[in-house]
Amino acid sequence: MAILVYEHKQYAAFIGDDSYNHHSWEEQKLPGPIYDIQSMKKTFRWVKQLSEDPHCIGIYAAHEKV
Repeated sequence: MAILVYEHKQYAAFIGDDSYNHHSWEEQKLPGPIYDIQSMKKTFRWVKQLSEDPHCIGIYAAHEKV
């Protein structure tokens, strides 16, 4: 589950356990045993797209150090 919080034309993405940390989506690193690898890869692609969007001001994963 992910939550996008918008303010005007910018947003922040709180992606919880959709990715372990920024290395997950930047390097497409799977975090250990995965139930549905194809769905996880699809999620990584989506999060990577968010990270490249100039309107996205931050992505916060559950295990990312802030």
